[in-house]
Amino acid sequence: MRTSLFMVSLALVGPSFAFPGNARTNAIGCPFADGGSQTKRQTDTTFDPVKQRIDVSGKHEFRPPGPNDKRGPCPGLNAMANHGYISRTGITTFIESTSASNKVYGLGLDAGGIFSLMGVAYGGALTNLVFSIGGDPPPGLSGTHNKMEGDGSCTRKDAYVNNGDASTLSLEYFKHLYNLVPENEDAHFDMQVMVEHRAWTREQCISTNPHCFFGPVPVTFVSTLAHLLLPQLVSNHSAEHPDGILNHGVLKTFYGITGNNGSLTYTQGHERIPENWYRRASDYTIIDVMQDFAKIAPGHPEFLSLGGNAGKVNSFVGVDPGDITGGIYNARNLLEGNNLLPSTADSGAI
Repeated sequence: MRTSLFMVSLALVGPSFAFPGNARTNAIGCPFADGGSQTKRQTDTTFDPVKQRIDVSGKHEFRPPGPNDKRGPCPGLNAMANHGYISRTGITTFIESTSASNKVYGLGLDAGGIFSLMGVAYGGALTNLVFSIGGDPPPGLSGTHNKMEGDGSCTRKDAYVNNGDASTLSLEYFKHLYNLVPENEDAHFDMQVMVEHRAWTREQCISTNPHCFFGPVPVTFVSTLAHLLLPQLVSNHSAEHPDGILNHGVLKTFYGITGNNGSLTYTQGHERIPENWYRRASDYTIIDVMQDFAKIAPGHPEFLSLGGNAGKVNSFVGVDPGDITGGIYNARNLLEGNNLLPSTADSGAI
């Protein structure tokens, strides 16, 4: 099952990405820069208020987790549990989490199914397709660091530099993201902003964690994808902004943050869906994931590179796939067909 899961993850990455030798190279330019974070956008998106508005009243009202309820590293899952779209206990199933992610966020059933399967495989039990979005029954998603999402998380510090805790939000990381966009009526955390934040979180790992590690491929892929999903799935697709807008207020609500800039406060496990919030009009599918990666890969190939620090900070050593395979494969043909599978069969990814 885990081998099949890994192969599905490879299908997401696609054959067009390679691993550069110098993983710290930050290429100038961003494919999303032409639009700009503050630029007014034209759209042909059709707005459907009935389909897109997400109910946060009645049975879906916000309720903070109880003392025995599980909450973990994924704000999207935490918010769905707090609103009863998945079990408020934080113990969910493959079908429930896949269906709810589609209903609430517009995550395609194909992509959502893969992510839920990863949750089951690494944070639950394949026998009954149940997993915890937080802690035990072990390991839960809180115990999947460097199995699903790895070092260089969007809002969580690396486990090694945070007393083993890669699940609790870091206000330092959140504030860095928050301050990338000026607070005004046009504020939008778009893909360009998230690419910039991803470059920073990756550099933070290299410069603060002596054991920073990027790999194997699915872990590195998911770590980058976690940044890119934010504007795609959390933006408010209202009548005024049918293509979606992710401002500071929406960002804070989904991350369980209150207060104003300069006095932000995080309440663990209190992620919520905002009032008057509308999901995206069309599902975000595997094809969309691949297209987004294809846009950013030329400007930031280091986002999909392998390697790590050599026991001290700023000692990053990139891994040449040819070294892993004894020269049988190179960076180009490693991603052809199933070539990558044998070289990683003993890793934590499968």
